[in-house]
Amino acid sequence: MSSPPRRWSAPAGRPATSRRSRWAGRRFPTRCRAWDALVALLLGAALLIGRWRDRLALLLAAGAAVLVAASLYAFVLVPVGWTLEGRHLLAVAVLLPVLAGFAIQESGLQPRFDAFLVGLAVAALQFVAFWENARRYAVGRHGPLDFVDAAQWSPPEGWMPWVLLAGAGCLLVALSLLPLTGAEREGAWGPVVVDPEMVSVSR
Repeated sequence: MSSPPRRWSAPAGRPATSRRSRWAGRRFPTRCRAWDALVALLLGAALLIGRWRDRLALLLAAGAAVLVAASLYAFVLVPVGWTLEGRHLLAVAVLLPVLAGFAIQESGLQPRFDAFLVGLAVAALQFVAFWENARRYAVGRHGPLDFVDAAQWSPPEGWMPWVLLAGAGCLLVALSLLPLTGAEREGAWGPVVVDPEMVSVSR
């Protein structure tokens, strides 16, 4: 494994800035903003066609995420000079797409091939996010898109095994939304939470 980048120090006469604050100040790539549109469509569909109690649960989850964000920022992060990042809210924010998906499922909407297309979009966006993050560590934000062979920093065993592992995980995400086969439906056991015609829960 190659050596990590040297610690940054501010020039004389300028206040020191931590690597954390400089990293947090980077603009998120526009090509990764498709996540926002995908989540917005999911939440909008759930609020539009979901049952009233499911809509209420979704709104309560959104309110909880906002409350946690405000409290965390005011009482935990500000005192130590940190900024609020998405990873700080992941455990709470992930409830929104999960509840939205459940609300759509419970609405009685008939399964369509759209579910697999959404799975492909999610898998593709996840891989793009991984690639962009890995690229910033390997060659910097303005480095070449194909950074694997030009990396200035690499994890153990190089980048290729991790790229392949990320690709395999994204492929499994997409395949999980293929409808179950007849044999898989016959071999299923236990209560079914989601429609097996839409999601391959047994996989």
